Formats: sequence, structure tokens, C-alpha cells
Amino acid sequence: MDLIDLTYVSKASYEVDALILLPILKDSLRWNYDHQITGVLYYDNGYFGQILEGPEKQIIETFEKISRDPKHSVKRILEKRKIEKRMFPNWSMQFFGADEILKMIPILHGSLSTYDTQSTQILDAMRTIGKITI
Repeated sequence: MDLIDLTYVSKASYEVDALILLPILKDSLRWNYDHQITGVLYYDNGYFGQILEGPEKQIIETFEKISRDPKHSVKRILEKRKIEKRMFPNWSMQFFGADEILKMIPILHGSLSTYDTQSTQILDAMRTIGKITI
């Protein structure tokens, strides 16, 4: 089975709070579990950053589903690569809010909104945090 990870950022179409985010996370957990997908989701100030990992077919199908979702207005793939093994094997969907990440790496506040190298930096930070917390 060919494994890949896909890293993307997207802008929320409307303001997101905990009441909106919880059902999204619940649906994502179920979908990811059913499709052998693991990964991590980060949310900061209207932007999502996500790393999805799993079988290539399921990852492409999942990103296409996300791309059609009206909750996201702008989507950009930062990286798609083949991987030997999963970085988040036990996380159907781990979630980090800005407060959690910014306590560890305060300079990254608002970095998802730039869609540049800082976006990649915050997602790399999520990979690092994943290694520490697994």
C-alpha cells in the first residue's frame, strides 16, 4: 500500500467557534477512521492547516471532499509526498488550536494566513509536536 501525506492550508468561509468546530472534528474523526487516514489539524484565526496521511487513493478522495466543502473558501496544497510510515499512526484526527501551538512557538501567530514559508513552518512544528506527544 502506497502511503502519502498531504499538507494544506485553507481559509474558513465564515467565523469558526467551538460550536462549529466540534461537529467538524467529530465528522473528520469518523471519516478518517473509516478511510485509514491519520493526521493533525491546526486552526488559527480563520485558517486551517492540516496534515493528512494514509493510502494515496483515500488521501486524494479526502482532499477532493474538503475542496468541495463550502466551509473552506481558499485551499492550497503546500506539500504532497510519499512516505515510508505514518508520523501520526494513532491519531485519526488530532486537533491543535492556536493557543496550544503558540505557547510553544509564539512567533508563528497568524502564519497560516500568509500562505508562504511560515505556513510550512507551522505545519513542520505540528509534525515536531506530534513526535513529542505520541
